[in-house]
Amino acid sequence: MALTQWQSAYCYANNKYLELYMKQGSSKQQREKVIKEWYRQTLKNDIPALITKWQTIIDVVVADWGVKFMRTKWGTCNIQAKRIWLNLELAKKPRHCLEYVIVHEMVHLLERHHNERHTWISLCRNGNCIKMN
Repeated sequence: MALTQWQSAYCYANNKYLELYMKQGSSKQQREKVIKEWYRQTLKNDIPALITKWQTIIDVVVADWGVKFMRTKWGTCNIQAKRIWLNLELAKKPRHCLEYVIVHEMVHLLERHHNERHTWISLCRNGNCIKMN
């Protein structure tokens, strides 16, 4: 349950739905902007802990990360800059989906392609199977 304020607009989340409180007569664009900002802030609150957790497990360092809307991808990364980008739409999905995409992109920092090594790194590290909780 979270309550956030942006210019006299509030988003409130519970387990079933998101409630939006704004001035009467606000436009659809204004409502969409507040909701997108709420989603972005929610992700920005959740992502650092997940990256920190998995940096230790996978033994890779993420130098930078960001959130942006992407039409066709859940995440992407820049191997040279060690930067990962996560889709804003992940805020609408269960937390384990966000965690999976973070791990997937972090593994790309070690293995560029979707090959057998990428799969192995995703599932096992240092001979131990990785269990996502």
